[in-house]
Amino acid sequence: MKHRQPDDALQQLVDSLREEARIPGCVLLVDDGSGQPPLGIESGYSDPANGRAATLGEYYPIGSVTKTFVATLSMRAWQAGLLDLDEPLGLHLPELDELLPIAGEMPVRLLLNHRSGLPNYSLLLEGLPRIVDEKLLSCRWREPEILALLEKVVPLYAPGAGWNYCNTNYLLLGMLLERVHSRDLATLLAEEITGPLGMADTLYMATQEVQGPLAVPHLSARDGYRAIPELHAPTLWRGAGAIVSTAADLLQYSHALFGGDLLGHQLTAAMQDWEDVELSRGPDVGLYNISELAFGLGLLRYVKNDGLEFIGHHGGIVGYRAELLWLPRARMHIVALGNRHKSDLGRVVYAVARHLLGMPQMPRGQM
Repeated sequence: MKHRQPDDALQQLVDSLREEARIPGCVLLVDDGSGQPPLGIESGYSDPANGRAATLGEYYPIGSVTKTFVATLSMRAWQAGLLDLDEPLGLHLPELDELLPIAGEMPVRLLLNHRSGLPNYSLLLEGLPRIVDEKLLSCRWREPEILALLEKVVPLYAPGAGWNYCNTNYLLLGMLLERVHSRDLATLLAEEITGPLGMADTLYMATQEVQGPLAVPHLSARDGYRAIPELHAPTLWRGAGAIVSTAADLLQYSHALFGGDLLGHQLTAAMQDWEDVELSRGPDVGLYNISELAFGLGLLRYVKNDGLEFIGHHGGIVGYRAELLWLPRARMHIVALGNRHKSDLGRVVYAVARHLLGMPQMPRGQM
């Protein structure tokens, strides 16, 4: 994808904020709504140990941005009459009666909007001693093994009676899609989204190998960050977070998703049927200094204290961070990818948006 170079002020802004956030490297691709080629920003290193600079052509796992793909596939399956969002999950996955009984009667819609009450399996993983060893995270996980983590866990609340961000919901949605289509998720993504959109650099790492240059993953450390040797548990995240992509592919996807090309305007609007969410219960992805937070069917909406509205999703997976955001009033699309887990990539995105909109930068404590 052809792109424009940032001016010196924007490049310096991104470099400065990336260093403050202790992110080894990050890339951003921004369609600012001007009709010109997108702005491409590269900062830092995808492999600092070997001096490899971050570039827009590299691959990054996108974590929970995967959920927008799974939600889109779910809406398309609803449109095709393969499932009803208000029918119980167990209608198509009867094995849940044994694997996860509390999910069998769950309406599909409550998985999409995180109102199922199911516990989050990824939070349970953090308490397992065998997960402490990083090497064990690279083992292959099967879906029954993941669901077994929830075997003796009670629901957080009755279905529909609350809200909690939950990877379990999208693990189950991925299983559901494979069942109603009789095809694996990698094939579905290629047939319905990535293939038609020409997203040749987007793949499903639970079952597919990354073929191109992958940014090296990093975790936090006392001196900033430390590299980890390989992709962590590519089979563990599945429909909740197992897609790998590039900035160019994600920008193409953002245009198709928010422009209605993937679903049509009616279903795209249905994904944006917002329900307000208590700020303290939102996903831990740098949601700070905001006045409104809401979740739809696979999409997140938040409004900053300055009135800037963002719609899309954030992603975090061990070693990486991703942002896929649309600013509807400015008609601006922003994709950002970075290679440190739990880093504040959102602060970089917010500063870039303000810069491009001609707004003065906020003091660091108010960003």
